Amino acid sequence: AVAAAPEVIARLAIRRWLWQGAGNDHPPDLATVDRVLEVARLHTAATDVGG
Repeated sequence: AVAAAPEVIARLAIRRWLWQGAGNDHPPDLATVDRVLEVARLHTAATDVGG
């Protein structure tokens, strides 16, 4: 579902998902969000999200 969503909605969903899952004080940076979106869209097989 995220892969087919408009860019802004997909980024927001991924950012929230990563932020809530990590329990950090700050949201993930745009580069991290974009790397995860590339995996969701099957443009790459995997990525490192840090943390």
